Order: sequence, then structure tokens, then C-alpha cells
Amino acid sequence: MTEPARPHSRRSAIAAGLAAAGVTASMFAFARAHAQPGSSLMPHAPTPTGHEHDWDWLVGSWSVRHHRLKARLAGSTEWEDFPGTSVEWLTLGGLGTVDDNVIELPSGTYRAVGFRAFDPKAGHWSIWWLDSR
Repeated sequence: MTEPARPHSRRSAIAAGLAAAGVTASMFAFARAHAQPGSSLMPHAPTPTGHEHDWDWLVGSWSVRHHRLKARLAGSTEWEDFPGTSVEWLTLGGLGTVDDNVIELPSGTYRAVGFRAFDPKAGHWSIWWLDSR
């Protein structure tokens, strides 16, 4: 007799998705490094939209100075500043981005990752944020 399948938590589903993305990126890098001259690595490349370079200016490694309200959505006017780092790269032929962040809050440091994707049908960018808190 087998045990009933346990429902996956949102965290484990996200972790599995990130792991799959990492494997896919590794496979693509290997294929690119070993491609035969004249071969096409991306037979289904994204259709150009004119938005492939929207985030080029953010690509790279950055030292970041954050500035935020101490109590958000509470009518607060007191601000706090704290440092961090961010590494940004493009994906999906420029129609997606990934950024890896270290946030150094006064109460403690944590890691976060941001994802952006352009939806050509809707004509807008979406952003998702996942952090270790």
C-alpha cells in the first residue's frame, strides 16, 4: 500500500521551479559552448517586441542604497536607509530578467530574487519577488 501524496507547499513548488530553471540554464550554456557552426540553439526564439532592451541599463552587479518608510501603509513619515547588493541579468532574449539581491536591513540581512517578464499580448511587464523571509 502506498502513502497518499502530500500536497506541495508553495515554498517547495517555487524551489522546484527555480531548480528546474537552473538546470535549463546550465543545459543551454553547455549547448551554446558545444554548438556546431551554423546550428540554431534557439529555434523558437521570442518574437521581437521592441521591449528586448528595456532593462539593459540594469544588467550587472550593483551596490544598492535602499530608502523606505519604517512603517509602510500606516501613515508613517519616518524613513530608514540601508545597503544591499544586486546582480541582474537578462533572459528570454531580453523579454525577461532575473535579479539576485542581498538586503541588509538594520534588523538582519536576507536574500531575495526578482523576476520580470514581458507579456507581448498585454503589452506590459510583470514582476515577481521571492525572498528568504
